[in-house]
Amino acid sequence: MNRRLFKWLFLLALMAGGLFAVPSGVYAEPVTTTVDVEEGYENGAIFHITWADKTVAADIELTAPDGTVYSAKKTPDAVSEMEGGVYITVPNAQAGTWTVTGAENAGSLYAECGKLPSELAISSFVVSVSGQEGTATLSLANASEDADVWIYADTDSDGYDGVEVANSSSYDSAKGTYQLDLSRLTQGEYHFFANVKDGKSWTRGYMDGYVSYQGVATATKLQVGAGSNGNDGYYARWNAPDVEDAERITYTVQVYDADHNRIDAMKLEGILSFEGTFASDQDKVLIAVTYPDSGYDLVEVNKGTKINAELIFGIEAGVTNQSFVDVEITSGGKVSVEGYVNDEKKLSGEEAGTYRVMLENGMNRILFRLVDESGTMKDYETRIQLDSEPPQLAVTEDLNGTVTQGDYVYISGYTETGATLKLNDREITQENGFFNEKFMLSGGDNTIVLSAVDPAGNESRYQAVVRKGSVEEEKDILSWIIAGSVFLVLLVIYIIVFVKGNRRKKA
Repeated sequence: MNRRLFKWLFLLALMAGGLFAVPSGVYAEPVTTTVDVEEGYENGAIFHITWADKTVAADIELTAPDGTVYSAKKTPDAVSEMEGGVYITVPNAQAGTWTVTGAENAGSLYAECGKLPSELAISSFVVSVSGQEGTATLSLANASEDADVWIYADTDSDGYDGVEVANSSSYDSAKGTYQLDLSRLTQGEYHFFANVKDGKSWTRGYMDGYVSYQGVATATKLQVGAGSNGNDGYYARWNAPDVEDAERITYTVQVYDADHNRIDAMKLEGILSFEGTFASDQDKVLIAVTYPDSGYDLVEVNKGTKINAELIFGIEAGVTNQSFVDVEITSGGKVSVEGYVNDEKKLSGEEAGTYRVMLENGMNRILFRLVDESGTMKDYETRIQLDSEPPQLAVTEDLNGTVTQGDYVYISGYTETGATLKLNDREITQENGFFNEKFMLSGGDNTIVLSAVDPAGNESRYQAVVRKGSVEEEKDILSWIIAGSVFLVLLVIYIIVFVKGNRRKKA
């Protein structure tokens, strides 16, 4: 059965027939009690089950005389849970003894059963909240003055599982205005419902609409920015308040659907953002973020809404030897800009354009936060590592000046892992940085250029000249060089002697 059908059922009223109730023994294992239904209820019955310790979940199971079991796990559509109690709707309830079983730590159980329908009804139910105070006005049809009433605040309009904020025990009449005790509520959106019991009949129902409860009257509100990623995701960001020990603050995040039913809630210690996903049938969500003693506000996020701005990083994520990155921001209107490097705010602006971010040695986590004129926000993030050091490159033997008669030489050594190694512009293989490559020689001088380039673009080089030729050729060349040198020396001596001789003759 659809849970929302409960509202109709209880508006028609419960338990027009006689009530049968038997309290259980105390703290048995498991805790049980029974309800005797003297006659079958063809139109259905309502079982109302409560337990002693309202702070725990009793995990109630209701077993019919024929063995059929009703529970939140097995028949969730038939069960409506609330604090310290549960309602179970049974169609065509059979006569006989029904058994109720609950967890041992719940304490003693109490169970009642009544047939449907009933003429008891809630004619009107209005709740008004202002600041930290609230009132509820209740009108009942076919109810006596001494009917019992309980009023609850729920975070959604389904399930009847709220917090009790008033009851009729201290009022002379069930009808009228109730003062609400809101001290147990946190700030947020609430849907109020009433349970009414008059003799053998029960009914209950939610008020129309919702109430925004702001428990802190004059506190500073967080500046929350939120937006959609243009697809199925939404997010919110906020800055830490300027208070002592701000990094230890625990924030309460609440997310509501378009009808102000709470669909998510969480506490985040020292965290300044969160993300969520739209359900398939959701067009928007409402988000509230508070911390202790702060004000309360809702931010609306519409599904598929895109920020009226765009950002392009001048360097792709990865490694670079460039000391800065230019960020290009375009926008069709006003845009607020904040830039962070490794969580430290480095720049801000109120217009589109080019922003230059200086990089630090090592890894840089760059985050730009843009907010357009509509308040839609988007974060752009990348990671860029700055590496300006050339890679290590070493050869096991310096070949420069080597003369050989062979057809090749081997070049071996070590370079930095991850570097690209080239020999005369031809990429060569390496294993864990080690290399050993054959280099074919041609006659005469052979120039060898070995280069290593790391992922950032830094380069290291080794260069050598190796000559291919015979030893005899080298000796002949050397002899000619020596002979030429001797000739030059003798020529110089001769010139000197000749000049001196001429000077003496003239003298």
